[in-house]
Amino acid sequence: MKYFIFLVSFILLSSRSFGQPIQVLSKASGEEVAYAHILYLKNDSIVGGTYANSTGLAFLKISDKADKIEILHIGYKKLNTSPDKLGKVVYLEENTRQLEEVVLPYPQNPETVVLGRQPKWPIHTLSATRGFEIVTFISNPFESTKYIKSFVFRTKQWGRKRAGEMKVVFYRNAKGRPGEKLPVEAIVKLDKHSKKKITVNLEDAHILLPAEGIFTGIEWMGCLEERPEEPDLKQLCNHSIAYIPSKKEEAAPTFSRHRFINADWFLLNTAESDYPTIPVPAFRLEIYK
Repeated sequence: MKYFIFLVSFILLSSRSFGQPIQVLSKASGEEVAYAHILYLKNDSIVGGTYANSTGLAFLKISDKADKIEILHIGYKKLNTSPDKLGKVVYLEENTRQLEEVVLPYPQNPETVVLGRQPKWPIHTLSATRGFEIVTFISNPFESTKYIKSFVFRTKQWGRKRAGEMKVVFYRNAKGRPGEKLPVEAIVKLDKHSKKKITVNLEDAHILLPAEGIFTGIEWMGCLEERPEEPDLKQLCNHSIAYIPSKKEEAAPTFSRHRFINADWFLLNTAESDYPTIPVPAFRLEIYK
């Protein structure tokens, strides 16, 4: 079975809109700011959005409904502006607020263990449109904080010419819901040479798995082209990820949202549908014991 979470993102394309390339730079250094979120809002409600690519370049297609633009990046302060005041270059101010850092010594004997569930044959896959995010809870069976070595997931073979990108994200456990986002984002570029099993090394990020567990997942970014293109519905740039069909009452808490439609999380475990199961992503964490 394959789930395709199409949502309603393409409905936005029916509105009158205009295209505009912008370059996102650091105000302090002048360097390119890669993979910034760019949101279009109307009366403070999200009506669309896009991403900057690896060089900080974004091609905006702003609906005429939008009256405000928000540009966000995990290492910078949020920038608010309006469509008519948006220039060809925007500068983001670095966020000097530092989260409390917990330093743990790496184990001398680097033995690891993998947490999460391994997908089994037949492989079920789930795909989504650009901006869709899904996270699931991974508990910590130990009584102490552990270092995360890598994030592991499985995808289908990608046979198209264009490379697609995904973002690995982490959120603190806030009483069973995704809470504060951790200040780390790992970008995964998938092309026809990528293997089905993807292992994202996170050792340099120094991410900790707290005793209360963590929410982790994927945000679909699609194909961030060097030039704007109209979406080709026959060649959607949306990679699939493996999931495990799970009974709602037995499944790990799993949440989803669409960054360019609604910022609120939706708990899949409570979803009303004719299916007896929900798609719990087969995300795994390799941690140091």
